[in-house]
Amino acid sequence: MANPPPQGSDKNGKLHLEVHLPRRSSNHLPVTGGPLTLCSPNEGFHKDGYCRSSARSDPRNFSVAATLTHSFLQSEYGNDPPYNGHRAGQKMCISALHFQQAIKEMGPDLGPKVHLEATGERALETVKLEELREYSHKPGPGRGGEL
Repeated sequence: MANPPPQGSDKNGKLHLEVHLPRRSSNHLPVTGGPLTLCSPNEGFHKDGYCRSSARSDPRNFSVAATLTHSFLQSEYGNDPPYNGHRAGQKMCISALHFQQAIKEMGPDLGPKVHLEATGERALETVKLEELREYSHKPGPGRGGEL
């Protein structure tokens, strides 16, 4: 009597492998879809330059990639420790909650300028996509408001 083929092989003894790739979590996706782009070196909750996080690891949700404005830094949110030492015109990951609160007080010309392709999908737990788009960074002279 012949030995049975090893587990994971067919009746002829040919080995079949199943490869299970890890599922890409949504905290690695931007609000625009596609790959999440780098915000700025050493930024983000994980200090890897990406505005991504999970609810368990980052309850403050630092998932909004934005260029800071003078008005944001002068507001009560700008006094928060993560923003200390930063200046207007600097790109960094900011708290989705702070962003949402700040836009209620500041118009699109004064609020932080969002970089949609670098803003993690988790931001949508707190901020509407329309609001992120309204405050999106618009490159070019005379566009995007005060820094």
